[in-house]
Amino acid sequence: MSLYEDRPSTPKPSNYSPLASSHEFQGEDEKLLHPGLATRSPSKWGRVWKWLRLVLEIVGLLLLLSNFLMLLNYSQPVTGPDPRVSSGPANKHMMYGSDPRYMSFNHKYDYLWSDAFTESWGLIALPPFKDAAGLYSKDPVHDEGGIGMFHAFHCLASMRTALQKMNESSVTLEQLQHGDHVAHCFDYMRNVVLCTADDTFEVPRNRSGHPWGSIIEGQWDVRTCRDHTRLQHIMDKYGQWRRRDKLVYHDEVGVPNEDPEV
Repeated sequence: MSLYEDRPSTPKPSNYSPLASSHEFQGEDEKLLHPGLATRSPSKWGRVWKWLRLVLEIVGLLLLLSNFLMLLNYSQPVTGPDPRVSSGPANKHMMYGSDPRYMSFNHKYDYLWSDAFTESWGLIALPPFKDAAGLYSKDPVHDEGGIGMFHAFHCLASMRTALQKMNESSVTLEQLQHGDHVAHCFDYMRNVVLCTADDTFEVPRNRSGHPWGSIIEGQWDVRTCRDHTRLQHIMDKYGQWRRRDKLVYHDEVGVPNEDPEV
């Protein structure tokens, strides 16, 4: 047999194992390289900061939730029928007729509309009240406001004044259109008409109200109404005008006078 005769080799057992390809022992290696890590525990300030950060995150989430709920609340109407301000049920049957004084634009009848230009006319300040949960309202924003009927009267008076000034050439239609009052009042009165939705059946009459006429003028028909005097009583009792009764001589039509004392 030759000295260099090839023989099949048999593998010998070995204790070698390849290095791990994962980070399984990375933590152990760090401990060997930095012995202090093996015994170091979280510091007191680290624990405090951890809890403080948690508290701040919770507070932030609560603030976000609060703002979201506020947005939902303000997206809904925040006002509506208030039981403290009511003209009662629609159970009054009225026939108002016509009044030539209120049809006139003559300055001698300005006194009939002067109250509508009184500062704070129709504005009221109500005392606190109990809501449905039995809690007293402490919100001054919703305890002070105006009554719609008086706002409508103010708009009618303003439009009457605008027609007078146009007739006297002291204001132009363009000024009224670009002003901030009469144009608003015109649209406001449209809203009032739509809201009231008066369903009175008006029959043809003459201008004196007799039913054999051919004009549907509506002033002599019996209407089902609410009691406007109740709103007058509320304003007399809680009106803000009691504190400052001052006539407003400017911005009646949205175009301030150069001399407000005139």
